[in-house]
Amino acid sequence: MSKSSNSKSKDNKTTPIKKKVTTKKKEESLNSKAKSSEKVKNSKGVLDRALEYTTRIRIDRDRLNDTGTLDTSFLEKNKKAVNKKKIIVSEEKMRKDDEKRRKKEKKHSYFKDIILLLLFILILTLSFYMVDKYFISKCAEKPKVKNEKSEVERIILDDNYLFLGDFLTDDYDIEDAFKDMFVVKSAYKDDLVSDFLNNLTEKVYRYNPSKIFIEVGLNDVLEEKDDEEIVAKIEELVDRIKENRSYCEIYVESIYPINRDLDDDLFEDANEKSKKINEELFIMSEEKNIKYIDLYDILIDKDDNLDEDYTDDGKHLNDDGYEKVTEEIKKYINGEK
Repeated sequence: MSKSSNSKSKDNKTTPIKKKVTTKKKEESLNSKAKSSEKVKNSKGVLDRALEYTTRIRIDRDRLNDTGTLDTSFLEKNKKAVNKKKIIVSEEKMRKDDEKRRKKEKKHSYFKDIILLLLFILILTLSFYMVDKYFISKCAEKPKVKNEKSEVERIILDDNYLFLGDFLTDDYDIEDAFKDMFVVKSAYKDDLVSDFLNNLTEKVYRYNPSKIFIEVGLNDVLEEKDDEEIVAKIEELVDRIKENRSYCEIYVESIYPINRDLDDDLFEDANEKSKKINEELFIMSEEKNIKYIDLYDILIDKDDNLDEDYTDDGKHLNDDGYEKVTEEIKKYINGEK
């Protein structure tokens, strides 16, 4: 064989070997890649399982505040300074807030006291107003005149006139004589002056009069009582009324005359006795600064007896007689005398 043929045959022999080597390397490379891919896949799976595990970890609350294992020394210096500052600021703020709160409470308490005081004054004013209105409405009603031993329906407080006396006042129709005026009668037919003195509460005080007209003494005269005794008892009667009803205006009427021509059983010297007593009553009234009403002189005739025009029996007054008395008393009520 020639050299050229030998060389070709050599070439033909070596070529397959290279192909075989190349194929093996490729297989190794593929195997390496597969292993690498499997490693990556495996490591990814491990990470996924680790992540899943960490999300399922439960917090141990007993160790939540366990700072003993933590190194926090690098924070202590700044932390102390900051906390101290915060505490100081907090205390100052608390003090100011407390002062504001106290001032606010004090202010509210002050206003509350004022409001309560105003409410109290308002309630008190309304109470006085209602009471005053009630009594005014009561006084506006015309009072009924009560006869002997009867009870008074109500107490008249102001601007009322009490007529106190014996049989002459008992027969007096004062309600008709003094229309549109608050009048009350306290009359006891057979009473002497001493009988009035023994029960002034029942006969005078309970009516609480603003003006009182006293007609007493004729029964004492007709029973021939002592002149000085009669005057003394009338004076005591006036004094006790003034003491217990100091605001009350007192009018003392003179003892009335009689007429023996119509009734000769009457005391013969009655008119002379009455005139002497009346003189003493006038002097007493001047001394005690009270009013004296002289009805004796306006009721007598020329013979110094009770005018027959004013009486039917010589002792009691008739309608004309009471009309004359009313006319005279109204002069004092109206301020004409």
